[in-house]
Amino acid sequence: MNSKIQESMNNIKKSEGEPGKRTCNKLFLASWLFILVALSSGCRSIWQKPDMVIEKLQIAKLSRVADLGAGRGYFTFRIAEALGPEGLIYPVEITPGQISRLNRRADRLGRKNVLPVLATTTDASLPEKMDLIFLCNTYHHIDNVTTYFSNLKKYLKSNGRIAIIELDDLPWYLFTLHSHQTSAETIKKEMHQAGYILIEEHNNLPVQNFLIFGLP
Repeated sequence: MNSKIQESMNNIKKSEGEPGKRTCNKLFLASWLFILVALSSGCRSIWQKPDMVIEKLQIAKLSRVADLGAGRGYFTFRIAEALGPEGLIYPVEITPGQISRLNRRADRLGRKNVLPVLATTTDASLPEKMDLIFLCNTYHHIDNVTTYFSNLKKYLKSNGRIAIIELDDLPWYLFTLHSHQTSAETIKKEMHQAGYILIEEHNNLPVQNFLIFGLP
């Protein structure tokens, strides 16, 4: 069980006789239950709107795309389909286990245009320059954001784009996800410091920012 949930349950036991604390604890657990249900893979398409995201990305068929922090490939394989057989997508992860899982899934689905890349926390290690570098719920994991994205320019074509989807500032009852969110203004400021300009901002996602940057 998640340590934060367990800690909250222990606090509930300690405060069973205090009405105010009971209410707060119930709200805390309710928020966790909401998060666990809403972020589950079965419900994700409702709020993630992957088809809309792919449409807004306007990916050309012959593009080279990187999916930084690809996870299990939620967007990787959707983008691979949009690219067609002549385009390439490089899902990027920092652990061999994730790379193995992505390779197995690509083999199972017959996606020869999915080429996983094992990177480090400081370098994406991409094999060529990209038309699009895509991040979904990855931005908050990056240390030294300005330095990282400044270095990322070497992997971006002169007319290339960086698309960032990230949990926005959430209501107080979802404070448990605070460390997993970044406001649009913070992203814009940090990307500007890294040498990028904002070229598109979409407001179609209910709980996430969707920002697209390019080089000046």
